[in-house]
Amino acid sequence: MNTEQTKTESKDCIASTNTPKLSNRQLKKLKKYEEQRKTLMARRIRHRKRLKARKASGEKVGTSRKFLKSNKVDMEKSKISFAIDLDFEDLMIDRDLANCCKQLGRVYAINRRSTTPCPLWLTSLKPNSRTDIQLQKNNYKSWDIEHTPESYLNIGFQKDKIVYLTSESDTILNQLEENTIYVIGGLVDHNFHKGICFKRAQEAGVRTAKLPLSEFIDIKTRTVLTINHVFEIISKVVEGVNWQDAILSVLPPRKRAIAKEKPEDTNDNELTNLPSNKENHTD
Repeated sequence: MNTEQTKTESKDCIASTNTPKLSNRQLKKLKKYEEQRKTLMARRIRHRKRLKARKASGEKVGTSRKFLKSNKVDMEKSKISFAIDLDFEDLMIDRDLANCCKQLGRVYAINRRSTTPCPLWLTSLKPNSRTDIQLQKNNYKSWDIEHTPESYLNIGFQKDKIVYLTSESDTILNQLEENTIYVIGGLVDHNFHKGICFKRAQEAGVRTAKLPLSEFIDIKTRTVLTINHVFEIISKVVEGVNWQDAILSVLPPRKRAIAKEKPEDTNDNELTNLPSNKENHTD
């Protein structure tokens, strides 16, 4: 054995000796990271294939910059408005708050790409709060939305024109009501505070309603949806999509939603008066 070979082997031996041994916990984290990376790569490949197939079929893909630049909210022509109630910051840990803010970003993107963008409010957004600091990472103050530290009760809508969307409500939102603001609770808590949005809406004396999921689909999992899913479903209905198609196009596959047979007398694209929820409404 020559001298150079001996030196090389010695270096390899020293390197292997100096390499820190990973603990079982670190090995699990590394394995999980590799699995997530492979899943992400596979998802990107599937997405590229779908885009390629859609382009090959002549379907228009994506939204042009020209459209996005000109697609502004028209306060006078808009028939309904939305508010995200952000008065739940103290109930969320940092990770859930970050997820909540990501969902708000998706809501803004959905509204911006909609053919009928609606006025959108972020309410109870206190300056220098944890939510404000988190949203500033996405430069939210440049978004085409309204944001205020005030409650959704104090932004200019009469109480009988406010409807809080919550899955605990007894009123089913079969049709939308003109000149009404629909409030979505800005809370990500993995069901630790079940029913809190409904409870606060009752205390505020405003009407409540839930999406007509059970009317149009069979679903095997929980019917609690993310902020952006609730917004996107209603946004599609405002665009003219029927409830069933809107729900099925938005719900993720993991929900395993199956379409029900549509009632013959369903006219679910019309903006009309929402039934009064007398139990939850006080004058």
